[in-house]
Amino acid sequence: MSINEVAKLAGISRITASKYIEVLCARGILVHTRHIGKAKMFKIASEYEKAKIVAESKEEKPMIKVEFIKSFLKYRAGQTVLLEEDEAREYIKSGIAREKKV
Repeated sequence: MSINEVAKLAGISRITASKYIEVLCARGILVHTRHIGKAKMFKIASEYEKAKIVAESKEEKPMIKVEFIKSFLKYRAGQTVLLEEDEAREYIKSGIAREKKV
């Protein structure tokens, strides 16, 4: 994609898109591929593309918001967190937390 294409899709100015692309290139997330006329073309670095495929292939697990009644491990009493359903149910069952309605 060109800087102009990125800017249009993101709904930002070309200058802002250019600055973000520069940062993403410096971090190795995007790579400059070629020039088409005066336009610079970029793509997602291959290692990030592979990570995206792996992340998308994982099944999303149901989440439950819980409030801790007692401090436990890294959680303190009164803290509200979003946990995977299985883990949340264990804390609720043991009396350490309760389900927090959204």
